[in-house]
Amino acid sequence: MDADTNSVAVKSTARSAIFQIASINTPLFISALTYDTIDSARPCDKNGYLKLVSLFIRKKPLILYSNLPALVEAVVKSLDPNIPNLRETVLQTTTSILHDLVKTFPSITFHGRSQKLAVGTLEGASIVYDLRTATRCHVLEGHTKPVTAISFSGDGKLIVSCSLDEQTVRVWNPNPGLLGMLTGSLAATAGASRDTKPFVNTLSSSIKPSKTFGFNIGDDVRLSAPTILDTVHFDWVAERTVKLYVQELTMSFNV
Repeated sequence: MDADTNSVAVKSTARSAIFQIASINTPLFISALTYDTIDSARPCDKNGYLKLVSLFIRKKPLILYSNLPALVEAVVKSLDPNIPNLRETVLQTTTSILHDLVKTFPSITFHGRSQKLAVGTLEGASIVYDLRTATRCHVLEGHTKPVTAISFSGDGKLIVSCSLDEQTVRVWNPNPGLLGMLTGSLAATAGASRDTKPFVNTLSSSIKPSKTFGFNIGDDVRLSAPTILDTVHFDWVAERTVKLYVQELTMSFNV
């Protein structure tokens, strides 16, 4: 066996071992991966952990599905412009990861012109990040059950989110004006001392939905994670009209 063939075999074995470890104890593996990604001091080490995240998105996305908010936070923090040489080193890897995240998971959305990224959580909130500053800018609070899908409008002025468990679609205005921003920021700051969840950013403003729509797909419908990834998504068909696709169903909302 020549050196190149041996190297390929070793890489394949290492990947299989990592996938097996992640499958056996997924919460512990994801916790370690996100911690190491955030905590690694050297840009080259951080880039290595990010490439591992990228590998899982492409090969084993279901392992990541229940832990997306923590992973997204780790990826976003890797773009911190205040750490010398960090952003330049990881930019290509991070750009690829963000593209794959949005393409793979309906609960993650990105708006290019504003450089905003949003991710829904299992608790019902959605977190909006500004990629230019690598910080949270808004928390969207309204759903009480997991956010299944989320999407920016084409102009970035609105966000729609869906919770299949609630059977609701909610509409958000992430740019509520100065008064709304001040009110939301004060509320977020007041609640920060009570929030013991990781990655809390007291500078983010809390926003409530501007509209809520209900729909009915049947109380007994419980879609598996693979089915959600394959069949659930939003599609903006006009400036203020969005369609929600759930398996064979198509629902239209004028927001």
